[in-house]
Amino acid sequence: MGGLPGVFWTIWWGLIINRLASFVVPFLSIYLVRERGFLPAEAGRVLALYGVGMTIAGPVGGLLADRIGRLATMLAALVLGAGAVGALAFARDPGLLASLAFLSAAAGELYRPAMSAAVADVVPPIDRQRAYGLVYWAANFAIAVGLFLGGLVAERSMTALFLADAASSIGAATLIWLRVPETRPRALVHEPAIRGLAKVLSDGAYLSFLLLHLAALVVFTQWQLALPIDIAAHGRGPAAYAFLMALNCAGVVVLQPVLSPRLQRLDAAGLLAVSALLFGAGFGVNALGGNLGI
Repeated sequence: MGGLPGVFWTIWWGLIINRLASFVVPFLSIYLVRERGFLPAEAGRVLALYGVGMTIAGPVGGLLADRIGRLATMLAALVLGAGAVGALAFARDPGLLASLAFLSAAAGELYRPAMSAAVADVVPPIDRQRAYGLVYWAANFAIAVGLFLGGLVAERSMTALFLADAASSIGAATLIWLRVPETRPRALVHEPAIRGLAKVLSDGAYLSFLLLHLAALVVFTQWQLALPIDIAAHGRGPAAYAFLMALNCAGVVVLQPVLSPRLQRLDAAGLLAVSALLFGAGFGVNALGGNLGI
């Protein structure tokens, strides 16, 4: 953990503050079904809109980070995302709930590419793999703690969960505003957005990886929709779901520092293939667990 600049550690702590109360994704489907009377299929469509918002946020966040700066993009994302999440707690109309779900993802997830760019700006290339590993570790640590506490709160008040999520985003924005300067290189020159995107998509190897990653994520992201609804259908409340997800993140927190140095010596493509098989098998086991009443 040594040798990394102070600005990186401020961004790192801002991430922890923000992710400690990231409750919208894990609890949104439960909230829509239990609190707002949605059918599972209807909740799925709202979650799909949330996913569309995240999809748009990726390239738009990168575009804004290059053009208006990393700091401005991070602050706008955190503040606008907080407003949308806070409004979700009080919305009743199905159309408004769907719109707010989309906005909370589209606004809040603008933060991620800007944060990643800021880390690349302040961390030397030789240390970036280690820095991004620490970012991933911090996100899982914060989510593990947050989900454990959030599951207890969710049994009593979903509204409190979403308000806590909004407050954590404002807290992260305040820390970044006070302690993080603009890190975008002064001499940065970029192509027009469409031309740059066309150049990226003309890379055959990258496009193949992107499509394979998309196929894997179709399975992986079911922890956000199918899994919480299925757990609820088996008579378990939000606390049970939160405990399982916190346990998942805690596994990353414990194992990543131990395994990462050893795995770096292995072929990256092989590791990705094995990881896809493992989480696919993990999701498959849920079907047996539900049928056996485990």
